[in-house]
Amino acid sequence: MTLEYLFKITVKKQDALLHVKVVFLTIISLLTCASIVSANEKRDAFCPDTEQYAPHGIVVRMGEEYYRTCGDWNLGGGIWRQFILKVNPSLIPDLFSTYSPSNLRVMEKVEGIDRLSNQLRSLTENGTRRIGQAQYRVYQSKSLEPSGKPARSVSVFMPEGDSAIPQHWTSCWGWSQIEQGGWLNCSVYVQSGEVYGKLLFIGSKERGFAFLNHFPEFAKDIERVLKVANVTDKFHEVSKYLDIVD
Repeated sequence: MTLEYLFKITVKKQDALLHVKVVFLTIISLLTCASIVSANEKRDAFCPDTEQYAPHGIVVRMGEEYYRTCGDWNLGGGIWRQFILKVNPSLIPDLFSTYSPSNLRVMEKVEGIDRLSNQLRSLTENGTRRIGQAQYRVYQSKSLEPSGKPARSVSVFMPEGDSAIPQHWTSCWGWSQIEQGGWLNCSVYVQSGEVYGKLLFIGSKERGFAFLNHFPEFAKDIERVLKVANVTDKFHEVSKYLDIVD
């Protein structure tokens, strides 16, 4: 057996090993690319993968506008449409909290129903208060014994100058029961176009009440989420690939 023959055999073995190595690296590369694409698709999807209409959602008519959503919807009391909007937080720019797009109730605005006026009924104006950079006019129910606190209060945002905070109000129930271990339920409302956006917060001595200090930020979040979900101007485009609930 000559040295030349041995050299050829060695070269062939090296070529075979190189081929195997190239194929192996190609497979790894394809798997990596697929993993990256899958991660990107999940990151860019409109809906979290746990939602009913993930990943792209559906479109629901609300009054004269159309909103993209991820879950089911219903008629509130047989009068208005409403749904819980759970949109992918990564699609909402400048969010204060990822809670905002995960639990936003969107309710259709109906002629003849003024939600703020209805909530102010039987309440008495009780001065103003400041939360962060925002000023609110406060309305309360009668104080209850033995707590000396009202059962319910509504705080209406008072714009000051060129404010970036959207018009909104907050409604809290349960002030008089906190010391007895009760729950405080607060909602932030923002009216935008044909809908109201509502975020619910629940606090107690155990859970804390940090949300009470950030109502202006949550109002901004509601506006941001509604802006992304509102596809009225893109209706003809999205109707080509999404189901429409008219």
